[in-house]
Amino acid sequence: MSLFYVWVTPAFIDGSWVDHTWVTDYDTHLTPHRSIHAVKANGGRVWLCWGDFHAKGKSMKHPNGLIGSAQGSLPVADCLCKANAYSKTDVDACGTILIYGIDGVCHQLANQVLWATKAPNVSPLVVQKARGYSVSKALYGVYGIDSQAWQQRTKSCAIRNLDPDPQWGVAMLANAPDSFERHAASVLRLSEKLSRLIKLRQQHQANLAELKASVLRGGKMPSAQMLNSLNNDFLRQAAELLGPIDFEKIFEIPAGEVVNLVDPKMLAEVDT
Repeated sequence: MSLFYVWVTPAFIDGSWVDHTWVTDYDTHLTPHRSIHAVKANGGRVWLCWGDFHAKGKSMKHPNGLIGSAQGSLPVADCLCKANAYSKTDVDACGTILIYGIDGVCHQLANQVLWATKAPNVSPLVVQKARGYSVSKALYGVYGIDSQAWQQRTKSCAIRNLDPDPQWGVAMLANAPDSFERHAASVLRLSEKLSRLIKLRQQHQANLAELKASVLRGGKMPSAQMLNSLNNDFLRQAAELLGPIDFEKIFEIPAGEVVNLVDPKMLAEVDT
C-alpha cells in the first residue's frame, strides 16, 4: 500500500473561494517537485485532475494546502486514472470525467483517483474539505454525472486484480452512496422540499447528460460561461425552493452567491 495525499489551491486565480484539487503519492512539502518531469524522474505520481501542475498547495482554510491523506493501492489508482499526465491532452488522465465541465470538474476526478483508498469497511477519501465541494457534489455528484461509466471503470479495475491484496478487489466492487442526498435528507428530513430538490437535481444532471450527448454527436462544446450559467440557474432554483437558511446548510454558501466552477482557461485549452 501507498500513502495518497489530496491538495488544494484557489481555482482559476488567487483569492477565488473555490478550491482546485489534485492528488499525489508524495508529500509536496517534503518533496517539492517543480514539474511533472521531476515527479517522473523520482518515481513519484501526481494526478493533475483537470488542472495545471502545482509544486505545492495553498488555501485560505488550509495554509499548507493539504486536506487529507490515506493509505491506498497505487495499481488501482493507476487503473482508474493515468498519473503524470495532463487531463486536457491525455484521455487516459481523465478517468470517466471525459468532458470537463459536463461530466464533472477537478473534485470529481480527484475523488475517482481516491477511490483507490477504499478498503473493506473503510470509506474512500474524498475532497470533502475543498471549498466549493458541497456545490460541486450537488451539481455533478461525487464521481461525476455518468454513474454507469464510473461503475464500469471500477468493476474493470477490480476484475483485473491489480493489487496483490485480494481485499482491494472486493472493496472496489462496492457501490458509492450519494452523500449529497443523504446530507440533504439530514437537513430537510422526509419532506416535500427534499423530494422537489432531488427532482430539481435530477433534471439538472439530465440537462448535462443531454449536452454531453450533443457534444459526442459532433455538436459544439458549450462555453465555460454557458456551463457556469446553467449551474448557477440550478442553484438559484434551489435557493428559491429551500429558502436561505436550509440552502446554506446544504450548499455551504449564502443563497444568491454566484458560483463559477468551470475554469474558462481550462475549457479554452481543451478546445484548441
